[in-house]
Amino acid sequence: MLRSEFSEKPRRGQHATSERCGRPGQDVLGLCESSLDIFTYILYVMVRYEVRIAASADKDLAGVPRVLGERIIEKFGEISKDPRGTDSKKLNDATYRVRVGDYRIVYHVNDTERSVLVTRIRHRREVYRRR
Repeated sequence: MLRSEFSEKPRRGQHATSERCGRPGQDVLGLCESSLDIFTYILYVMVRYEVRIAASADKDLAGVPRVLGERIIEKFGEISKDPRGTDSKKLNDATYRVRVGDYRIVYHVNDTERSVLVTRIRHRREVYRRR
């Protein structure tokens, strides 16, 4: 790439790389390769995972205070969008956990079926104990 291509300052609201988008790297929609990558990522994120709740986790959820239960149910929506989000922590191969106050939601991710199985919802001091 020649230095002269970037010698002009970009106009307001325009990126310095926007001139490269009119080159042969453009696709049918008129998007740059980098724009296409972002578009593909957005489509990938928009496909949701099905959240399933194990019977033991459902029983745990019934014992949680009502206000906290509503926050946990809201968290299920976030998990369905991105089960490996920024606030999730990987415990082992396919097991993750997220925090909701002093409670933890432990779940398994199955990418082939695009599903999440919630196995435990408990207070942080007892969530990792064996039964």
